[in-house]
Amino acid sequence: MNKLDVIKELAPKLNVNQDDARVILNSVLEVLGNSLTELDEDERLKLIGFANFQKIRRKGRLGRNPKTGEEVEIPEKLIIKTTISENLVNSFNE
Repeated sequence: MNKLDVIKELAPKLNVNQDDARVILNSVLEVLGNSLTELDEDERLKLIGFANFQKIRRKGRLGRNPKTGEEVEIPEKLIIKTTISENLVNSFNE
């Protein structure tokens, strides 16, 4: 499923045309993206019943170049950790 598929399913649920559904979806995604960008480290964005997103710092480490086997240093960086809600996970198994 891609973004266009989501728009096609969203439009009739909102009783709008696909162009309006696209604008709505893009706005929601923009707000979520901005919210994730503005999170402080270890702060969470909670979408109850869907998922939690947390900005965490991944420590630097040594890795290997898969082609050469040479050790390379992988620097620390901020990442978004996503945890899917338990209810949503349980619905997969029904």
